Amino acid sequence: MTSTLTQAGQTTIPADIRRTAGWEPGATLDWQVDGGKVVVRLMVPTEEAQTVRLVRKGGKLVFPAGFKASSTAIADAIREERDSR
Repeated sequence: MTSTLTQAGQTTIPADIRRTAGWEPGATLDWQVDGGKVVVRLMVPTEEAQTVRLVRKGGKLVFPAGFKASSTAIADAIREERDSR
């Protein structure tokens, strides 16, 4: 797959790559050069910095793509959702 770099230094990440990686709009990506290769990683905030809310997809409540946290953080998000009803 290829993409073009604009004058402003921007490019579009191909949809297949975004889907496979689970990247959604608004994701923060970390770019590094390692041995002549460019490595791009999804930045996942530390648990302390996360303020994650459950989102509704297809009638189900789910966590956003790329969400990783402890069982305590997950329980807190579920409790917050229940309390908001």
